[in-house]
Amino acid sequence: MYIFICLATFVSVQQGLCQVPPPNTVLVTNKDQLWRYQVGIYPGSNAITLGDEKIILYTYIDRFIDDRLVDEFGFISNREVIPEVGTNERFQIEFIDNDRGIVAIKTSQNKYWSYNSEFPQTHQYCWNQPCLTARKSTVGKNETFQIYINQNEDVIYIVTTVTDTLYPDTRYVSAGAPIAYGGGVINFSKWYYDDYFDNDFYKFTQLRGWKIGSRDKWSARDKWEAVCSLDNINNVAPGRCTFSTTVGTSVAQSQTWSINTSLTIKVGVTFKLIFTADITTTIGTTWSETSSQTWSEAVTITTSVDVAPGTKVTLYQAVGSYGPASVRAHEFLAIAEDGHGKVIRKCKSKDPTSICDLIQ
Repeated sequence: MYIFICLATFVSVQQGLCQVPPPNTVLVTNKDQLWRYQVGIYPGSNAITLGDEKIILYTYIDRFIDDRLVDEFGFISNREVIPEVGTNERFQIEFIDNDRGIVAIKTSQNKYWSYNSEFPQTHQYCWNQPCLTARKSTVGKNETFQIYINQNEDVIYIVTTVTDTLYPDTRYVSAGAPIAYGGGVINFSKWYYDDYFDNDFYKFTQLRGWKIGSRDKWSARDKWEAVCSLDNINNVAPGRCTFSTTVGTSVAQSQTWSINTSLTIKVGVTFKLIFTADITTTIGTTWSETSSQTWSEAVTITTSVDVAPGTKVTLYQAVGSYGPASVRAHEFLAIAEDGHGKVIRKCKSKDPTSICDLIQ
């Protein structure tokens, strides 16, 4: 028999058991709240990719939840410990009811996460608790969940919306099950209280975001970046400013934004979509209309600009950023000044060698 209790308005009378919402959390009602968890679609390599189509779930025991189902019962596991995030580690969140935060979670095999209490007493991997399975291609009462997120938006708790009379306090998706087939089957547990793991058990219900750093660092931004400057004010002959720069997208770690694992980040095939949708340009660049090379692996170009006598020229390149991704477009701005520092010419071009015909 199933009863629906312990939803967003439920307050437990017993500290630590079926405590929904968890302390210092809010209900997730839209996918933007899950920005630390979002990844792009699988690009053909086992790496984290930038995008917002899917989420990955990094557990307290440094494993990723994956949907390579354990045996014929369709158990979801947390066995992924090798350094890869492929198709099986990506899940899709579908909001069934935004106001109540009711969601369904779909696997790469188009099956939905399901609360399953059929096996606790008969299947060794469930550790005498309901298990998480993925065998159904439609959403029923057992396939709906709520997600709660902490104030820093870097820890979530996934809670079933169903409580049955046999396990009335067992609500939280937990990565603390015993090891099976190289990894642990995901089961359901009580909130930060369990005799098996003492007071540390609550951490197994914490699912961490992979993005580290403030949210603004993981938003699309742009600027003009100086790539060449030549002061030819006191010369009577043309000068030449030779420079090298890159055009394309590259990824690098930094101290202000990083990731929770040692895995590789790649841009992914949908990065252009998320960047151009998120950007509010401050430099007037229409990023969606930049060349295809902008969104490909960065390549180095070396070129030069001739500078007319009696002028100073500074050449800038359109540069975007999104977390660890740097996007450098084949779009340039030239500013020419006279000997008094007055701007005498300013213009843009996709060809840095002929901007404004600066030698004229």
